[in-house]
Amino acid sequence: MVFNGRFVKAIRLVFAKKIDYIAGMKQTVESGPFNWVKARADCNLDLSFEALRSVVQRDAQVANDTPSLTEGGTVRFSFQAEGQGTHPMFAVHRLRDGSVFGQTRFTQHPQQITVDFGPASETSFGVTALWDDESYTCRLMMDGKPCEIWEVSRRALEWLFFGDLG
Repeated sequence: MVFNGRFVKAIRLVFAKKIDYIAGMKQTVESGPFNWVKARADCNLDLSFEALRSVVQRDAQVANDTPSLTEGGTVRFSFQAEGQGTHPMFAVHRLRDGSVFGQTRFTQHPQQITVDFGPASETSFGVTALWDDESYTCRLMMDGKPCEIWEVSRRALEWLFFGDLG
């Protein structure tokens, strides 16, 4: 009996799905069932803001450790937590010989995280946290589209790290 390539691929896909299902069931047995209540409760702006803060702080440190971005040590990137309470904030500043030449500011509001950037902080965008009922995960949303946390950091900091700011 001769099988065409499509049939063979379909059979492989069915077996792969069964193997994934069995592996998922094994994981459930070994680590306990997925705690959807905790996952859903953790999908909030407070935890998303803290996670973004950690990623941005790490990215600023990586930029400082990258010689092509620090122009022989004359440029540095400074991470600063600037606010607490109702509207926590943090910012990354681009410094040349100690003077600020640009900044990106992240502010947490009740319904979204606002990111202000550009030479005069004239550009901004918002980020929200949204529970995804299909994947049972918390997703960040930027411009109404799901995104990863590194994509938020890249959009906010790319101009600061790689732009020509004089």
